[in-house]
Amino acid sequence: IPHSTTDENFRSRESELVTTDEKASMFYVNLPVANLDNIIIDHKEIHKEISDHYNVSGEDYRRGGDSDDRTTEIEDAGKEFVDFRSKNKKTVEYLAKEFEMKKAADAHSRTATANSGIIDTGILHTYKYNEHIFRKINVTADGKNHGLVMVVDWSGSMGRNIRGTIEQMMVLVMFAKRVNIPFEVFLFSDSYNSELMKGGRHSSESWTHKDDGKEGDLIIDKHHLLNVFSSRMRANELHAAYINMTAIANAYDRTYGHYYGSSYRSLPSKLSLGGTPLNASLLAINTFIPEFKAKNGVQIVNLIYLTDGESAGGHSVWKRRDDQDTERFGSKNHVILRDTVTKKEYEISESYYLRFSRGSTTNALVEVLRDKHSCNVVNFYIIDRFKHYEASEFSTADIPPQMILSKFRKEGHIIAENYGGWSELYLIKGGRDLGVEESVLTVKEDAKRGEIKRAFSKFNKGKLKNRLVLSKFVDMVAA
Repeated sequence: IPHSTTDENFRSRESELVTTDEKASMFYVNLPVANLDNIIIDHKEIHKEISDHYNVSGEDYRRGGDSDDRTTEIEDAGKEFVDFRSKNKKTVEYLAKEFEMKKAADAHSRTATANSGIIDTGILHTYKYNEHIFRKINVTADGKNHGLVMVVDWSGSMGRNIRGTIEQMMVLVMFAKRVNIPFEVFLFSDSYNSELMKGGRHSSESWTHKDDGKEGDLIIDKHHLLNVFSSRMRANELHAAYINMTAIANAYDRTYGHYYGSSYRSLPSKLSLGGTPLNASLLAINTFIPEFKAKNGVQIVNLIYLTDGESAGGHSVWKRRDDQDTERFGSKNHVILRDTVTKKEYEISESYYLRFSRGSTTNALVEVLRDKHSCNVVNFYIIDRFKHYEASEFSTADIPPQMILSKFRKEGHIIAENYGGWSELYLIKGGRDLGVEESVLTVKEDAKRGEIKRAFSKFNKGKLKNRLVLSKFVDMVAA
């Protein structure tokens, strides 16, 4: 009797598709559309807030209990930025030239020679023995236009990393501006006290949604994306933004961790650190990327996240038909995220029996961004200490945990490809190690030519190692 082996195998195991856990349930959530007009705080508003804060002196300043004029803080920041720009200019120029050479090589690889259809009269007399009497033209296939979107964690735990983060951010912006790559840089924050944010962090999040939140949509938690740098800025606006962010870096430099110093520096209250709405920012960026592409004629978006922890929130759904407005999902649910546009589904909790992880929602949202927008999504994840059991997650038979730990201590970072949904995940050191410092060129007086060459090579590598975010971005756009 004819029979189907595949069907028999399926029937023998179909009982595994049904859970016997009465507490477990399938939970479907839909991808929402973010209201970017409410979520994004434009660079003009952000830098006006900062400038107004530092443009206070005399009686107005002393009334606040401070001893010196804030104007001296912004003046000091201006001097520091000029010095910072001078120290980094050569490195940015070097990487810009390297980038242009790679672009030229890529264009050459896409160039083909073709007949123009027009006879070259200079060689027409050779027609009896030469078939190639037509003028030749070089045809270069169009390359891909790149854009940069950077999103930085502005949570409380980032305090000791703010100085280094802002320095890495500024050299990246300098490079993007130098090679004319469109860019937008955001801080994700739930502490920017806008009119919409008032009323408590846990009050209605309807304003974050384009449609006030539809039944079954994943809730976009209350937060703002603070647009601190943009390629839309005019030259004077960009220069002021550099100085403002240097002043912010100085304020945190003297307030947190082992950076603490005796001299006091202030900052606008709206730029204070808060929670970690990482998942909410990913949902907003999902709506933002198509708009960024359309406005700038960009084909490939390189999305860089710099964080130091897992997301807070991002695990609730709108339940408009019941008495309650929202419902939370978690460990007792088999959660599926649906994109109603692409019709793709993403598993958030891998199994009924596995402990629900806050990071699993983040991983699913990152996969959505990569699938839907074909973008590179890279995470620079700051850690204080890298332990043996953490290193084992990245180890293989060829690379044991001890070797990974040794590499991290020596190079200051570990790279994991396609880990947790990210195109690449960089585990990097925080604090002082995150800062952009000049590498030192050391050459002995009696050094030979080979020793001098190695010293210069080590010096140049040190420059790129200290500017990790920039050097990895160059690799992405030049690939």
